[in-house]
Amino acid sequence: MIPKAWQVLKSTVLVDRRPWIYLNEQDVVLPNGIRIEGYLTWEEREYALVVALTKDGIPLVQQYKHGLQSSSLDLPGGYLNANEKPLAAAQRELLEETGLAADDWIHLASLVLDNNRGPAQTHIFLARDARVMGPPCPDEKEDLAISFYTWVQLQNMVDKGQINSLPTVAALLMALQQLDGAQERSLWRSSHDPSF
Repeated sequence: MIPKAWQVLKSTVLVDRRPWIYLNEQDVVLPNGIRIEGYLTWEEREYALVVALTKDGIPLVQQYKHGLQSSSLDLPGGYLNANEKPLAAAQRELLEETGLAADDWIHLASLVLDNNRGPAQTHIFLARDARVMGPPCPDEKEDLAISFYTWVQLQNMVDKGQINSLPTVAALLMALQQLDGAQERSLWRSSHDPSF
């Protein structure tokens, strides 16, 4: 049996800073009659992440994240522009942040960031045979350092908490699952990663 929806009694916009965030406060009644006042929901920008397979490994970008007030290692990616399709955003962000491009793209998933608060999604892509097209050209608000890693290195970094972004970890696991047992997985073995 499908659970019944909550009934919204009152809805008040608290913050409207679209496209960044749209914060709403609601008074709701649950199907069992329990009332919740001041339940917060929000809409935020969706973004794309890319697991790019290159001859040098998988690129991660390191940059300062103000929400953490520290630097973070993440997959290349970024926000979708208005009316931009997720794949177009993934391709644009990979090129901007790393200078890489690929012809072979697989959509791995579109995952909801916080299903208690809103419908925003992270769109995850695998880019195979990525190659350098030129130097990275991030926008003026980005200060990035790019490094390439093997699967073993990435696993160790996740285990040690050096990669702590849930979307990045999920994307890496989904990419590895996509490649697991597939013929192309053997193409990514290297002397740097003998246990792959």
